[in-house]
Amino acid sequence: RIETLKGSPWRVLLRGGVCRLKQSQMPSSFRIRPLVDPTLLFPLLFLLIAPDAVNGQAKPPPPRKMDLVRLNAKDAKCLDGSAAGYYYRKGSGSGAKNLVVFLPNSGWCLDEADCAAKLAAGEQWPRQVEDTGGPIDGDPIFNPDLAGWAHVLVPGCDYTSFLGNRTGPVALSGGLLSKKKAHFEGSRVLEGVLRHVAKH
Repeated sequence: RIETLKGSPWRVLLRGGVCRLKQSQMPSSFRIRPLVDPTLLFPLLFLLIAPDAVNGQAKPPPPRKMDLVRLNAKDAKCLDGSAAGYYYRKGSGSGAKNLVVFLPNSGWCLDEADCAAKLAAGEQWPRQVEDTGGPIDGDPIFNPDLAGWAHVLVPGCDYTSFLGNRTGPVALSGGLLSKKKAHFEGSRVLEGVLRHVAKH
């Protein structure tokens, strides 16, 4: 039992009873000894944190990079008419033949001015991106059920949440917008991605 003495910083540990001592009553040679030598805890702490490093079998970091795959612009276009695409990372182990398709929230084209602003910004397609976590997290600690599956990340470059299905571009009207054309082919983008993944 541990009891804090009133008016004193001392805390005394006893078994089977309580000792009430005032600091002034303690001998000068009195020392409070820890029950366990702290130096004995460091090897145990190291074993708990890095067991594989002790055995010389340090695990490689989980995969985070996903590679770009571009589609044919005839089959699936972004808002600006350029070819849509997706990012892919192959699976491993028992999950290699399973697939997770993730559709992140990429925003909406709300009106003509907003569409024109997105057209002016253009689409950026880096060759690699890091996964966004969640269902396509490559770390089995944070994603134990799906980390080993093949992962597909489909950026919403149509800005209609993959719902657009027009066969041709829409001319934006009014002032500086008169020469800009927008393509709303989101559903075709998603269909094109799924067909391409199935073939490859």
